[in-house]
Amino acid sequence: MEPIYHTNLEIPILSLLFGVVLILGLYKFGQIIIQKISLNNIINRYSENNYQNILVSTSLTLFIFYPLILFFNSGIIFLKIYTYIIFILGIFCLLDFSKNYFKVIINNLPIQKKPILSFNNLEILLIFLLISGFFLLSFAPVTNADSVDYHLYAAKYILEYGQYPNFLTNFHSTRLSGAGELMIVMGLLVGSEQFSSILQATGLITLFGVLKKNHANSFFWLILLSSPVLIFFISSIKPQLFNICASSFVFTIIIKEIFTKTKISNERFFQVFIFCIFILFINTQVKFSFFLSSFILTSLLIYVSIKKKIYFKIFITLVTLYVLIILPPTIWKYIQFESNFFELFISPALTDTYGLKSFYTYLTNLNQGNFLLWMIVPQ
Repeated sequence: MEPIYHTNLEIPILSLLFGVVLILGLYKFGQIIIQKISLNNIINRYSENNYQNILVSTSLTLFIFYPLILFFNSGIIFLKIYTYIIFILGIFCLLDFSKNYFKVIINNLPIQKKPILSFNNLEILLIFLLISGFFLLSFAPVTNADSVDYHLYAAKYILEYGQYPNFLTNFHSTRLSGAGELMIVMGLLVGSEQFSSILQATGLITLFGVLKKNHANSFFWLILLSSPVLIFFISSIKPQLFNICASSFVFTIIIKEIFTKTKISNERFFQVFIFCIFILFINTQVKFSFFLSSFILTSLLIYVSIKKKIYFKIFITLVTLYVLIILPPTIWKYIQFESNFFELFISPALTDTYGLKSFYTYLTNLNQGNFLLWMIVPQ
């Protein structure tokens, strides 16, 4: 890692280039996984082809390596090997794209071939400029306060010591870091500090695939891309926007299964259920606040399952994925911090350790006050 990292400090453009190559590697790996386990039969019902490749590969990466890093000091070695394999895949993907550059760009523009409302030249130009602007923003060096303070710090600690920080002198890094920091670690392994911010921007690709599949018109595109909050999300390496888009994709699946007239078989829906729950449970390990949205979406999925009368399979799936994804980090925190086991399910910052009660109050009371005012002018 050291020679690559120092080279990228001397030639900063390499940091950006290596980050893009790593993204392409995840894209290619996701494509391979989707084909191997026939996920395309599920995803194609809700999204255009290849728009969920990065979502699948990233979720699988976190599923495998998060518990591995938590419980085994040698886990970082396997993460390094995996990262370099993904990087090599990205190089091959880049070479493949370069052969058919213009064809790939034209065919994969996130604009439907036959829109409900016809685009005029101004709309096409605005959409293109917004997409280009967001990705250019993600290419910038990391300057976001939270990113530099504890997300990047936690990632560098994992890279150096092979484990998550577990001391009490930095509450943010020890209590709030999660699975998402591993993607920052992957970027640092190839000397790319921008990798995670580029990954956040690619979360939009997940939504683009949904909009294209449902032939959304220009109005929806412009509403999505003109949201000011995207500037904050994409300029940060905070693991947030990518998982918001993942949850939005699951929400789209649920809505389609509730309201569409063309129903799928129980067996196919069970496969969809596994995919959705897997994504939602992984989201909870990236950021604790995703527990709320994941709980609501999981409840909706259970509601649809009850209507289809597949109770036993759904129960077994929920328990299995809970044990594999959510329980191990909870046990690790309980062991490391000697905390209240049950409070771990409702809070990332437990109040039974000195100083953490004030920290918890700081986290939860930040936006209290005049609600209507701070919705417009943040405090």
